[in-house]
Amino acid sequence: MDAKFFKPLPFLSPDMLWLGCFYFTISCGHLIWRATIYNFGLEEYNIQTEEISHLFSIAAIPGLLTIGLGFLVQKITLFAILVISYLMIGAGLIVIGESTNWETVWGGVLLLNFGFAVIYPVASCFCLNRSRTEQAPVTLGNLKSLRPAAALATVPLIAFLLPLSSVRTFLFITGSITIVVGLAITPFTMHFVVAHKRQRRFQFRLDLLPFYALNFLNGSRSALFKTFVIFFLVHNYGLQIGTTAGIVVCGYIFNCLGYLLIGPLVLSFGHRKVLQYVYFLVAILFLGFILIDARDVLISLYLVDSFLFCTSVVTDAHLKLNCEEQDYAGQLSAGISVFYFAGFLMPVLGAMLWQHFDYHGPFVLGAVLAVISILVSQRLKSGAEAT
Repeated sequence: MDAKFFKPLPFLSPDMLWLGCFYFTISCGHLIWRATIYNFGLEEYNIQTEEISHLFSIAAIPGLLTIGLGFLVQKITLFAILVISYLMIGAGLIVIGESTNWETVWGGVLLLNFGFAVIYPVASCFCLNRSRTEQAPVTLGNLKSLRPAAALATVPLIAFLLPLSSVRTFLFITGSITIVVGLAITPFTMHFVVAHKRQRRFQFRLDLLPFYALNFLNGSRSALFKTFVIFFLVHNYGLQIGTTAGIVVCGYIFNCLGYLLIGPLVLSFGHRKVLQYVYFLVAILFLGFILIDARDVLISLYLVDSFLFCTSVVTDAHLKLNCEEQDYAGQLSAGISVFYFAGFLMPVLGAMLWQHFDYHGPFVLGAVLAVISILVSQRLKSGAEAT
C-alpha cells in the first residue's frame, strides 16, 4: 500500500485542535436540543405529533438558506461570522430553555440552526485553508468525525444530567457553555489568516457541477437512509426501542471511524476511486434491504452504511484542487444548501414510492442514486491529477 497512508495526521497542530474542540462543543449543543425537544415539547406544552413535524421542517430552513452566506462573505469576515454563529447557537438553546410558549421555541430552534448551518462551511473553510492540498481529506475527515463523536458523548451526558435537573435548566446550561467555549476559542482563530479576509461572493461554476451534483446526491442518500432504514427494520422486524437505540449508537461509532479512515484512503487511492468504490457498496447495500430477509444481516448492512457515510470529506476536499482560498466559503455554502434541498425533497418522494411499491420503492431509488453518484464522481479531479 502507498506509504502516504501512514503519514502523520495534520489535525494535531494546536490551532486545529482548538477548532476541533470548538466544533465538538457546538455539535454537542446542536445534538442535545434534538435529543431533548420531544420530551420538552410534551412535558411543557403538550404538543401533538404534527407540531413536532412542523418544528423539524422549520429547523431545515436555515440549511436551505445557507447559500446566502456565499454572498455575505464579501461584506464581512469569517472571523465575524464565526463569532455570530456560536452566539446564535448558544442563544437559541437559552431561548428554548427560557421559552414561555411554543412559538418562542420555534424562534430558538431557528436561531440555533442558523448558527449551526453557518458553522459547518466556516469550519470546513478553515480546514481547507490550513491544509496542504494532498492532506485536505485527512484534515476534513478528522474534523467531521467529531460530529458522530459528539453524538456518542451526548448519550451518557443526557442520561446522567437530565435526572438532576429540568430540561429547561439543562438547555440553559448547554447554551451558556456553548457561548463560553466559543469566547475561549475566539482568540485562537487569529492563527487562521483566512478568518480576517473577506471571501469572494458565490458564483456558480460549470466546472464545479460535479461538486454540486454530489452534494445533492449525498443529501438524497442521507435523507433516504435516515428516514426509511430504521423505520423499515422496526416495521418489518419489530425491533424494540432498546435494540433500535443500540443500533443507532453503534452507527455513530462506525460513522466516526469512517470519517477517520476516508482521508488516508484518498491519499492512497485518489478521490475518484474512493468515491466510486464507496458508492458501489452503497448501491449494493440499498439492494440488500430489498433482497435479504434476515434481521441480523440487515442490521449489519445498516452499520456498514454508517461506516461509508463520509463521502462529503472527498467532495469538500475537491475544492482544494479547483478553487482559490477566497472561494471556499461561498462554494461550501452552496454545497450545504443543495444537500439540505435534497434532504427536504427525498423523504416526500420516498414516502410516495413506499405507498405505491412498498419498501422496495425508496430502496431502489437509493440504489439508482448511488449508481448515478458513481458516474458523477468520475468527473472529479483525482489526487494523482493534482500532483
